[in-house]
Amino acid sequence: MNSNVKNTDVGGAETLDTREIVKARFHDLQNHLHLATMEVELAQLDGTERVDCLKLLQILNAFKQSLQELRDQLLSSNVDRRD
Repeated sequence: MNSNVKNTDVGGAETLDTREIVKARFHDLQNHLHLATMEVELAQLDGTERVDCLKLLQILNAFKQSLQELRDQLLSSNVDRRD
């Protein structure tokens, strides 16, 4: 899943506002959790309690990717501050 954060090219150097990136990643994570919860709730309402495993796996993989990107951004910004 792609976020709404855009890269800006300034003088040949790519710059990103860390705060906006983190905000977008948290929003992505909330959306992924909401989708996963809805999948399970729909299965319960259906009465069969059968979840679409492929769809749920895709949602969880997207969640994992967003979490990794958030971690990378936070660790990267901490390293940048020390330099």
